[in-house]
Formats: sequence, structure tokens, C-alpha cells
Amino acid sequence: MDNNLISRSAMLEELKEWYNEAKERENANYEWETFESSGIESAMLCVENFPAIDALPITGDTSDGYHTFNELYHHRAVLFSVICNDRPGIAWKSKKHHDGTMYNGMFIVGIDTPEGQATYHYDLDPYWDMFHVREVDSAPEWDGHTPDEAIRRIGTLAMVKDAEPVRHGEWILNPSDLYDDATWVCSVCGHEWVLIDGTPQENDMHYCPKCGARMDGGKNNGTAK
Repeated sequence: MDNNLISRSAMLEELKEWYNEAKERENANYEWETFESSGIESAMLCVENFPAIDALPITGDTSDGYHTFNELYHHRAVLFSVICNDRPGIAWKSKKHHDGTMYNGMFIVGIDTPEGQATYHYDLDPYWDMFHVREVDSAPEWDGHTPDEAIRRIGTLAMVKDAEPVRHGEWILNPSDLYDDATWVCSVCGHEWVLIDGTPQENDMHYCPKCGARMDGGKNNGTAK
């Protein structure tokens, strides 16, 4: 056996192999092997009587010595948000699967690559507002892609030279609305948002949650001359 830790069952299997080999040599009239087989038999008995050790529970704080699962989950969310926010025209997010279901407290976000969709699920808090892409009522039907296929598809985006340009817009106050000084309209998609308190800027709405347009002015597509 090597110096690595092994399970009790694996240790017993290896001892049994040693024991059988020793018994074969013993049956070949090598008298000293009688001592060897007896010693291995005693070792097997000791291993069988080892107290069971409960496996440590795997949680978000479980680490490989470098990162915890929680850290890696957060890193993946941030990195994928950068990719999606750079290509808002082909990215989307939804609080529902195509069949209307959703995991408790989560949402799905995806991007359309040259080889098909790539999607991930994230917790609504704090990741929903991190993705400045259009919100759809329900996600496209899952095409069966695996995690390995998803990351490979995302890699194909590097071959797409021209990402869709970021749309620019501005928040327009709708003075004729019943909600006095509370309804704001996206100049790009026309979707209305009712704010209980403050302006969109004061509520950190720097992107339209519906279409993903960047709210940085709107004039001349955000490039005022």
C-alpha cells in the first residue's frame, strides 16, 4: 500500500490479497509463510474492528485547500456576468424555466453562442442585478447541454469578432402617469418602472432591467457630439 489514506474496505481488500498470496506460498511448504499469513490475518481482524469515522459534511465552506465552493460559485457568477453584459443582445435572464418552474430563490441566465445556448442558475440575491441583460418571461427550452458543453460553448464566443454593440438609453419621467413623479420609462424598450422612492439613478438602475440598455444619456446612442 502507498502512503495515501485509503478507506477501511479498500485496506481490507488489499490485506486479503496479501493473505491469499501468503497462503499459496504456505501451501507450497514454505514453513515461514505460516507466520506471515497469521500476521496478516491478525491485521485484517484489527482493521475490521476499526471504529467507523463519519464523513465530514460537504457545504459551501468546504475547501480544496485553496478555495471554498462558495468562493468558486461567486467567481463564476461574476465572470459570467461580465461575458453576458458585454453581449446584451444575445444574453437573457428569467425567473422561470420554459415550463414555468424555478428552484426556490433562484433564476436562470443564459447566452446564445455559435454552438447553442449556455446557461447557469444563480441565487436571486445578490446576483440578479449583476446581470444587465434583458429579462424574459420564461427561459428558452433547455436544449440538453451539459456543464462541459456549456463551458465549451462559452469558449466559442472568443471566435466571434464583433459582439453586438451595447445599447444606450436614458430614463424618461412619465408626468402623465397616475403615479405622480414615480413612473420612469426606458427610452430604448419603452418599459415602465414605478419607483416607490427616489430616481432610477438614486436606486442604482444604471441599466434597464428589461432590455439591458445602458442608461448613460441616450443622445446619439449615448455618444453625444
